[in-house]
Amino acid sequence: MDKIPVALLIGASSESLIAIAYAKKLGLRVVAFDINPTAPGLKEADISYNEDISNPNKIIAILERDGLIPAIILPVPIGRCLNTIGALNDYYNLNGFSYKMADICTDKLKFATALADNGGLGSLRDIKFDIFDPNSNHNKLKFPLIIKPRFGSGSKDTIVISNLDELKNITQNIKFTKMNFLIEEFIDGLEYGIDAAIINGEFHHILLRQKLLTPLPYRQAIGYISIDEIPFISSYIQKVITKLNIDNCLLHADIITKDNRAFIIELSTRPSGHYLSKFIEITTGINPTKEWINKSLNLPYNFKPKFRKNTIIRYFDFEGDWIAADFDLLKDSLGIIDYRCEINSTLPKVIDGSTIMDRGYAIIQTNSKEQSLINTQKLISNFKRKIDG
Repeated sequence: MDKIPVALLIGASSESLIAIAYAKKLGLRVVAFDINPTAPGLKEADISYNEDISNPNKIIAILERDGLIPAIILPVPIGRCLNTIGALNDYYNLNGFSYKMADICTDKLKFATALADNGGLGSLRDIKFDIFDPNSNHNKLKFPLIIKPRFGSGSKDTIVISNLDELKNITQNIKFTKMNFLIEEFIDGLEYGIDAAIINGEFHHILLRQKLLTPLPYRQAIGYISIDEIPFISSYIQKVITKLNIDNCLLHADIITKDNRAFIIELSTRPSGHYLSKFIEITTGINPTKEWINKSLNLPYNFKPKFRKNTIIRYFDFEGDWIAADFDLLKDSLGIIDYRCEINSTLPKVIDGSTIMDRGYAIIQTNSKEQSLINTQKLISNFKRKIDG
């Protein structure tokens, strides 16, 4: 092999394509791994391996066998296999987060425990939690509460339980008896997504997004509204990353605020997924993925937002059979900046990230948050339900 620098890709979903294209533009050879043989990034990479990405030692063996030494691991939105990226960063001494950082962020029990145990300094989470035991006595529990898997992302299998009868029904579901779940206090407040970079232990705010959510009992985001940075939220996240020793990474976090207090739900050492990279760039002028690649290669970079536009990204959360709106007809009047619509089959109920992916989205920009919400609703009202016969 010649000495073209290698950009390693762990997880080659459609959301890796931005990183692949930019790495190629910079002259890097992209080497991709994914267990899914039809993953779009495998086709776009220069060298591809259809392999299990949960085993870093297997990946290291393949790279060494083929004489490939990574100069960078591309930032992509993946779940538990962030541990693999952390282990590879450690092994190759690359610019990026460690295995230890990834492990604490992908294990919700370790994450909650670390933030609750502050040596008498006070909890940084303040949400009561425990391992869910379907066979224990639940009569003393305070409702509502949340059940969520210890491992996983995208709100998968996350359910709000309102009373004891609902909880008893859950205990009859084989899924909740076989898997490792946590049970937590439910905080009823405003929920936000946060995009940032962590450099030398310091939090660098990029964008704060207020969530639009499914009705209970599920908590899947069906849209995000851009808002100005809220100082007490940024200050709180700085305390969290300092406590957990999170450093040298892009950051995606979910939090709830209530009564001017912040409660962290989860935090990941990766860019946000579900088409948010494009939304962030339209809203702030910054593409976190591209800037992190620049930083990792010692090229000029900038994570400071150039502006903050009033934008909203809305996913299509319909259930059943629908005919899409005429985007070409509506885009100028509603301020549709970008969209992708792939509604071509009967749609299931939206309960988590997997059930809303690959339908599409619309990004709308107006002169105010309120107008963006109004225009979004006008767009949604232009979708039509199919009538049989």
